[in-house]
Parts: sequence; C-alpha cells; structure tokens
Amino acid sequence: MKTESISTLLRHIESLSVLALSYQNYNSEDSLDAVVHKLEVIGVCAGDHNMPGFQDVCFLLEDFLLETPDDSVYKATQQQQLLSWTEIAKNYINQANDTNAEKVLNIFKVDCWPTAVLETDTNFMKKMLLKSDATQAENHR
Repeated sequence: MKTESISTLLRHIESLSVLALSYQNYNSEDSLDAVVHKLEVIGVCAGDHNMPGFQDVCFLLEDFLLETPDDSVYKATQQQQLLSWTEIAKNYINQANDTNAEKVLNIFKVDCWPTAVLETDTNFMKKMLLKSDATQAENHR
C-alpha cells in the first residue's frame, strides 16, 4: 500500500478514536451515527486500497453497533472496546502481520455484541486480513 493510502487510513482511524470517545462520554444517537459513518468510511477506504479483510471487519463492527438496542447493558463495553480497537487498528495498518491481525479480531471475542462471532468466522477473517497483506507485498514487487 502506498504511503499516502496508509496516511489516509490512519487519519480516518484517528478521527474514529475521537468520535468513539465522544460516543462513550455522551452516549447519544448522534455520536453513534458519527461512529458508524466513520467505520463505513474506513471500510470503503480499506476496500479501495485492496484490504478486503479489514474492510469486512469495519463493516461488521458497523452492523453490530447498529444492531445493539439503545438500552443494552453492553453499550458501555462496546464503547470501551471500540476505543481500544482504534489503537490496535492503527498498529495493523502500519504492520499487517499475524499478531496484529489476531488483535484486530479480538474485539469480536468480547461478549458484548448482538451476535456471537464463531471461531471459524474469525479464523476466516484472519486469513482475509493476512491475504490482503500478502497481495499488497506482491503488488510492490
């Protein structure tokens, strides 16, 4: 991936971090909408830059946030997980390897989402995260 593409993704993720903090502090529908929109933007950007695995992760997080009822006891946990995930996502963008791919997916292992993500699903998603990294390496040759 080109340096400017990485910079763009990192800027979007950084702004997601700010929005996630606002969502945690104010827990309003507007802040949720902003977070969801930013996840969509990051996902589209990742797809545009041949990172379909990361795109899928962003879209799944977006769906899960929208599916969780407003009065859910899990909202606070989701908000905290999202804040932590932004740093993990930046690490993955900077260095997409097995360890960072696993960390990106760990958010789905926390019991705070409306639908459980099976281990077989996360294993497949991890392969997709690493496949996009291998494809990028080949394209740079």
